[in-house]
Amino acid sequence: MPDTLAAIQAADVQLDASLAATVISQAKAKGISAQEFSKLAAALPNNTNHSAIQRIIAEAYIAYTKELKSSNCLDFDDLLVYGVELLRARPRVVNNIQHVLVDELCVLSELEC
Repeated sequence: MPDTLAAIQAADVQLDASLAATVISQAKAKGISAQEFSKLAAALPNNTNHSAIQRIIAEAYIAYTKELKSSNCLDFDDLLVYGVELLRARPRVVNNIQHVLVDELCVLSELEC
């Protein structure tokens, strides 16, 4: 995470932590890994604050993913991503599902649908 802090200071941009968390959550909901997000951010033009912020968020996303893994933890988005991966890897399981109970439908992400 020290590299992320250095990148924020070097870019001389303001980054709200809740914005970074939201962008990372949205990326996960679309199935975009930290590495893929980093490649997308690196492909942006260098001359805008938006691209600087995206690169900083990409670095934070990578650091966050490493921290989760080293702590043997999952966040809510990971539960969805890995659940979808599991069901895709085992399609026979999906064939046996007759009903799905959805709580709080208004907060569904693309991945949950």
